[in-house]
Amino acid sequence: MAATGERDWIVFHGDDPNKQLASGNGIDSLKAALPDDQCRFALYRCQGWLVRLHWKGPNCSAIKKVKSNGKLGGFSSSHPDSKTTVEVLAKGPLTDEAIWDRVKPGSGSKVIDDA
Repeated sequence: MAATGERDWIVFHGDDPNKQLASGNGIDSLKAALPDDQCRFALYRCQGWLVRLHWKGPNCSAIKKVKSNGKLGGFSSSHPDSKTTVEVLAKGPLTDEAIWDRVKPGSGSKVIDDA
C-alpha cells in the first residue's frame, strides 16, 4: 500500500526501515500499530503532505532507540517524496493537528511528546 490518500499510513520496522509491517488509515489505527516497547518508522499523509514519523515507544530500551536513530538516514533516503521527519515519543498527543503543527511552514519543534 502507498500512503496516497489523506490520513493513510504505513509502518516500517525500526531496525529495517525497508520492512513494511502494517498499513491503514486514520490516526487511531496508526497509534494501535505502534508498540510501546519498540521503535518504528512510519509514513503518514497529513494536509496533503507525506510526513515521516520516527516512533520511539515510551518503554523502548535506550539501545533500541540508538540503533533506530542510526537507521533514520536510510529511511529518509528511501522516501525522498516526504520532506520532513517528526520524532514521536508518546501516543496521547499524537494527533493530526500535532503532526501538522510540526510540519507546517514556520513550525519549530519536530517532536511530539507528553511534555
